[in-house]
Amino acid sequence: MLERLQKGERVPQVELGHVQTLRDELDDRYLEMQRAAETGPQGFETTPTSQSIAEYTLIWEKAVAASALCFAAGDNAYDAAVESTYDAAMIVQGDDRRRLLEHIEGILASRQQ
Repeated sequence: MLERLQKGERVPQVELGHVQTLRDELDDRYLEMQRAAETGPQGFETTPTSQSIAEYTLIWEKAVAASALCFAAGDNAYDAAVESTYDAAMIVQGDDRRRLLEHIEGILASRQQ
């Protein structure tokens, strides 16, 4: 799918459907993990372990990437750009996020001139 997008080709609906299904499954999985971390089996808050945080983060990042691919394959280029930028900004943290946003602002400013 990514190769098709890089070439500017349309993504077949069947292929897009597979990525949308994956995105939905990953969304469900990380939301389940989030709920489990918020309330344990007896309804009390639980303390997440470093392993569970790493697993949650990986699943969440994959869900965000799948979502960005779905938007990129859509018919509305503006929505794809906005959603993909938002998704990218959500994944990166700290100085990397600041640099990403500064780069995006630079591109936008240069196009307004």
